[in-house]
Amino acid sequence: MGARALSVVTVGLVGAALLAPAASAAQSPVPGSADAYYSPTTTEQFSKNPLELRRFLTNDQPQYDEQSYVWAGSLIDYSGTTNAVAVEMQRNDDLTNPLGPIPAVSAAILFNQGDHPGYVIGGLGGVPDITLPVSVMSSPWSARVQSFTPGQLPDFVDVRVVAGEFGRRGAVYEITSNSPNVASSAPVGERLTSYIRVKDVTGIGQWGYGPSGYMPMWLFPPQLAAIMGKYHGSVGDYLKATKDPMRGQGTYYFTEPLLQVQRFKMSINGKVVSAGAGGWLWLDNVERSFNEQAQQIVNNGVSWLEFSVQIPDTHEALKIGYTKQASVGQFPYAMLMSPASVKAPDGGWTSQMTWNQQNIHFRPVKGSEWTNPATGHTYYLKYRVDLDPSPGAQKATFFMSPMLRDQEAVVSGRAVFEGLFKMTGTIGSRPVTGYAWGELQPVGSL
Repeated sequence: MGARALSVVTVGLVGAALLAPAASAAQSPVPGSADAYYSPTTTEQFSKNPLELRRFLTNDQPQYDEQSYVWAGSLIDYSGTTNAVAVEMQRNDDLTNPLGPIPAVSAAILFNQGDHPGYVIGGLGGVPDITLPVSVMSSPWSARVQSFTPGQLPDFVDVRVVAGEFGRRGAVYEITSNSPNVASSAPVGERLTSYIRVKDVTGIGQWGYGPSGYMPMWLFPPQLAAIMGKYHGSVGDYLKATKDPMRGQGTYYFTEPLLQVQRFKMSINGKVVSAGAGGWLWLDNVERSFNEQAQQIVNNGVSWLEFSVQIPDTHEALKIGYTKQASVGQFPYAMLMSPASVKAPDGGWTSQMTWNQQNIHFRPVKGSEWTNPATGHTYYLKYRVDLDPSPGAQKATFFMSPMLRDQEAVVSGRAVFEGLFKMTGTIGSRPVTGYAWGELQPVGSL
């Protein structure tokens, strides 16, 4: 998920602790705003073919209240030190403006140097309701957020395709930024400058269900009763049979799970603090709107736990986690994408394995608790995830442990532990190892 005063609910949006939604999350959408919804057919234009999907992903989509791009993962420097990084760009329409909706844009880069734990946060609009210029170009694709101070060079976060096409295997992206460190503990005037170049080795995929990649974020009691009863815990079977649109309950959710780092350089106040040519990033792209029903859920507080898992050796990826909210309960999800996955009509990889609700188990490891002395927040840092066999999905077990100890980010007064984890485990009888970007809430919040 991602930092939004954390009234967030972009399930699975990596980096949920940084960007905050505009005040519009408490208002009704303007007439004509769109809700993501489940469809068993290619009803949405972007779901019809690969060209339409690329058009959708590379252009601003003002009909949705939120559009987010988040990159996160590992940077391995020339000495072998592993660093954690997340880059977040999000537009949330400010629907409260009397002149009509205006884009409230947030952008930031979080950098956690392996031998200096704790985040440097290069932030632009890393708090709610800041309106910034945003420029999105579709061919070749680029997205840039910047802010100006008279007499100074602009602060910016910029991501662009420099070879190939957005979302296609082989595409090369460059991420650059120059912005102040907005972390609460940052020295006055400290600045973070970054350069990261990555190459997509798999192409675009989509989590969720149906040809449009619809990912629900919660289930209402009648839906859950039907899923756990007649449909034996399968959200997919329920949707196929009932064609329940679940309007306002989820997102259109796309991903590029394996972006290989070709080179990077991170500097603080002009001094290079880390550089290398190794690591892996993960890209999530999400579109959604906040209708009245969704606002009620969000405003009552949503917590989540999630691991976005990369297995570079086999080009596999997993999205496993759950959301929890008092009025709708807990919604677990677990999906595997692999080279054996079937492609949707829009050309995106789909899930090869999807586990049923009752077969997903998260177990924090006792004794792994860690308390940040600076904030007093306590987290379980190690987790065991057991996925029992489901139709079309093998038994799997995963162990998650953090690669860096202090990965707590606090923005707008809300804390989340998000960062890089080491994954070991098995899928069926096959051992697997890889990385995971984990997002954890303090003990007692889930």
